[in-house]
Amino acid sequence: MGAWSPSIMGGDTPLDIESMFEDRFGSSDPERAEDGLPEYRVPTSAELIDFIGKTTADYGDGEIVAQVTGFLALQRGAEMSEELRALVLAGIDQEAAEGAVEWDRPEERLAALAEFRALVAIYQGGAVELPHQEGLFEKIFAAEAQGLLRKA
Repeated sequence: MGAWSPSIMGGDTPLDIESMFEDRFGSSDPERAEDGLPEYRVPTSAELIDFIGKTTADYGDGEIVAQVTGFLALQRGAEMSEELRALVLAGIDQEAAEGAVEWDRPEERLAALAEFRALVAIYQGGAVELPHQEGLFEKIFAAEAQGLLRKA
């Protein structure tokens, strides 16, 4: 399906990476936690750096892997060493330098990247309530709830 919003987590690739992240560090989602995952925990910077390296080697999309790992680290309140911060910022900067050309509305993606970059740059630890942009599925579910769409 690709990307459905310009947000860091708005696409199939980020959700695939999140699933791999949860396979390694557990999930707070009770349904997902029942899938035999390890106990939910906050990873260390070293573990996150290792995750970025291994996931990029196995999956590709290194700049997206770094962005999503950073997002999930902030969400969990993980420590962020300067090495980890540099990896996450490099992932953001690489896509921004390329102009987010793969996006239908690159200006929206670039704005989301800039907002996320600013947050990563000042992050000092502790779980962060991250800005959320409504994605395609949320729009579909809302439209269904309002009776604007029929379920197939």
